[in-house]
Amino acid sequence: MNSVVLSNKIDQTKLSGIGLLIIASLVAILSVFCSIFGIILLANDNTIITPGTQNITTPRQEITIAGQENPVIFAEIADNDETRARGLMFRESLGPDEGMLFIFNDSQIRNFWMKDTYISLDIIFIDADKQIINIAENTTPRITTRTYSSTAPAMYVLEVNAGRSQELGLTINTQLEF
Repeated sequence: MNSVVLSNKIDQTKLSGIGLLIIASLVAILSVFCSIFGIILLANDNTIITPGTQNITTPRQEITIAGQENPVIFAEIADNDETRARGLMFRESLGPDEGMLFIFNDSQIRNFWMKDTYISLDIIFIDADKQIINIAENTTPRITTRTYSSTAPAMYVLEVNAGRSQELGLTINTQLEF
């Protein structure tokens, strides 16, 4: 009888170990599923960004140079604290006609840095009348010790690929339309 009891205890121990392994596996699978499902929900809310992925942000704003018909930049909008703080961080690339337009509620000196920004950018500071104040060209990626600032109060800031502002002929006092 003792051997039967001992045998049952061993079987229960094996079952408990197998059961724990199965439960742990299910929890891991459920955790991954929930993470993926959470990302899908966030993506539908237009607020997702993870390292190595593209930012999913809508709407986009067409930006043209005053007097020209064709848009020169299709910019994602960053118009709240969350999207402005995130900016173009973690992006691995940006199309030649793409950018991000930061929209603020007031005009003041604006300061930007390149923390977790993987690509070099031109940062274009724009006043309330949509005229370019100054351009920080060819910024250095992933730098936290330097900031790029407007030389006068800005209500808008446009980020584009490094060198793009020169390609488009953008200079101080260029009037933009958006």
